[in-house]
Amino acid sequence: MHPRVKTWEQRSPQGVAFHRDLYTSVNEHGESDEFERWLEREFEAPAQVAIGRVLRDEPLQPRHWQHLGRYAVCQQLRTPQDFIESMQRWDATLPGLMTESWRP
Repeated sequence: MHPRVKTWEQRSPQGVAFHRDLYTSVNEHGESDEFERWLEREFEAPAQVAIGRVLRDEPLQPRHWQHLGRYAVCQQLRTPQDFIESMQRWDATLPGLMTESWRP
């Protein structure tokens, strides 16, 4: 065992895979959860009507399907896996795009 390597401790995933206020950001006025409120207002609240209709076995109108689709995509984009995939895609494409776009 190397002296600079800490001994492993057995822990619950909840104790190590946790981040308080994941979508809270800091601005000039302090902490803000405006991003989380925006997600709720634009994606989650509209989808709740459609989800309720599904649970009650009621027919869905085109707007309900749109709300469900937007909600599903929003949830997908909030996953760590999507972040990792996006970072890989950006690392591969953005340098060239920036070089091609910048013409002094």
